[in-house]
Amino acid sequence: MVASALTTETLGTPQNWGGFIVLSENRSAVRAARRVVRTMARRKPGKNSIAGPLFFHGPPGTGKSALVVALIHRIIETDTGRTARCIPASELPRRGSDEESEGPDDFAEMLLCDLLAIEDLQHLPEKYVNTLCRVLDYRAARSRPTILTSSLGPARLNELPRRLTSRLAAGLVVRLNLPGLASRKILAEEFARIRGIALDDDARDWIAEHSPGGARAILGAIEQLRSLPKTGVPLAANTVMNRLKETAAPVSDSSPMERIVNRVSNAFGVRPRDMLGSGRQREVMVPRHVAMYLSRLLAKVPLTRIGAHFGGRDHTTVMHALRKMEETIRDDAKMAVTVRELQAELE
Repeated sequence: MVASALTTETLGTPQNWGGFIVLSENRSAVRAARRVVRTMARRKPGKNSIAGPLFFHGPPGTGKSALVVALIHRIIETDTGRTARCIPASELPRRGSDEESEGPDDFAEMLLCDLLAIEDLQHLPEKYVNTLCRVLDYRAARSRPTILTSSLGPARLNELPRRLTSRLAAGLVVRLNLPGLASRKILAEEFARIRGIALDDDARDWIAEHSPGGARAILGAIEQLRSLPKTGVPLAANTVMNRLKETAAPVSDSSPMERIVNRVSNAFGVRPRDMLGSGRQREVMVPRHVAMYLSRLLAKVPLTRIGAHFGGRDHTTVMHALRKMEETIRDDAKMAVTVRELQAELE
């Protein structure tokens, strides 16, 4: 079906897997994830077990992290006794005293959990290369699935040694692509439906055409439409265009923190000036804390400067926001995915 032929009727209801929207650009990756679920459903892995790691790669915005979250949810739903861990490659646990032991330390849990996911392998520190090789070998020998994600495929991870990339390439390597125009229309339609927003065909098409890149740009556009009054009539293209232009971030960013604020505000559907203001509503405070966290992580500026940028707040307020964000990322899988995707886009 060509993109120009897509209408509300022909789009239909997109296929959904564990909350993940299946598109032509990610269908192979979803098929591989489903295979992992089927394999783990068997108490005794058979000949179809995944011996090597499953490696998802693609540019930021292709949904790698969201697919990993969906996979973990499916595993837990299938068997509540299963255990899973998802760890950024830059934060791998240190090796315990005995990697073969069943001890409670984080390294042992990484070895022994039923499903292990390691994200953003392009950020793996050199000091963890040998550790990861041991983990992959240990888990493969025991048919314990390991999922890895990266913005680049194994052959293009030039900064990693061959002893690691050869192990990655020995498993199943699947690329996810950025959604094309037809898929962006599907995403705009589905995101709007989930949030109770009715769009006419022209409005949906305008959002898809003006949201190049990944799904997060489309989601950010839909979030900005939630504040429009509900009239019972689908939003028209002119209404959508005027609203999104009104809240659009500046074309150029004069500082790293401004770039972070503009990107986060777009992702959460709030205005940059509200994030920098004194408002304490949750819909403003959450993106504000995310932007503070990313400013510290990526721009590496002092707490006092972050506080000054965000409405003249003192450094203790910033410290509180950073601690709260770290706790949220640890406890909220969806927020962790959001923050990691924003981090990847801003790096």
